[in-house]
Amino acid sequence: MLSKQVKKSATGSATPVEQDGITGDTLVIGPRAYTTIKLVVEWTTALFLIVVTSPLLVALAMLVKFTSRGPAFYSQLRLGRSGRQFRIFKLRTMAHQCEAATGPVWSIADDPRVTKVGRWLRDTHLDELPQLWNVLRGEMSLIGPRPERPEIAARIEQSLPDFRNRLLVRPGITGLAQMRMPADTCLHSVRRKLAHDLHYVRNLGPGIDARIWLSTFLHFLGAAAQATSRQIIQFYSPPAVDESLSIVTNPSMVINGQELLNAGASNPINEPVELGSSYVARAG
Repeated sequence: MLSKQVKKSATGSATPVEQDGITGDTLVIGPRAYTTIKLVVEWTTALFLIVVTSPLLVALAMLVKFTSRGPAFYSQLRLGRSGRQFRIFKLRTMAHQCEAATGPVWSIADDPRVTKVGRWLRDTHLDELPQLWNVLRGEMSLIGPRPERPEIAARIEQSLPDFRNRLLVRPGITGLAQMRMPADTCLHSVRRKLAHDLHYVRNLGPGIDARIWLSTFLHFLGAAAQATSRQIIQFYSPPAVDESLSIVTNPSMVINGQELLNAGASNPINEPVELGSSYVARAG
């Protein structure tokens, strides 16, 4: 288990010093008064949200249960503050026991393990609702770096030792890195997210939290609307390739033996394409 000591900075905030492998002498956590207020406000907010959204959560759990084999909820080990392990709760979005053969791996774009309902839950972020319970248990914050799995974190730290400095604060349901960066796909993307997480740790305060709150709210509204709109019309999608559709070359679209639409394919944007005595300017 990781531990840390703190020292007071000139501004009254707490600056971690190196202990048990944590090198945080450039990180600023605090001020202490705000971290206490943040804990109380987020706990109260989580309680309110879990009460208000409980009917929706029950309905979503039934939808997951009736549309795929396995439990509606699942839990997974994650790393919390100071490296303490805890179980995070989520609505199940993948096929049951999908990692039985592979072990812990990252999800990828268009992951085949994700169910149809799970895809919608992920796009709307409604699968994260059960994590409000983790906030009530004191294991997570509403805002903070996302918690990583111990097995994956151990691999990342071999290349990015500072990755453990994210553990100086409670992990969050949403955070600066999540609002600014896409999901992790490689070590390079992890490094960029880590820079955002450490920036949050250094600048923890009401200003940055308020902005993340507002950004998350607007992002959720947009993501929920977009995901739902796609679900409404998904059953009217044509086949991937409709063989009944054929391409007929229009003589008026051919000049000097070249198709007009393809003639400027290798030319820079906005440069004219010379076709005999005709000039066609490419649109930007």
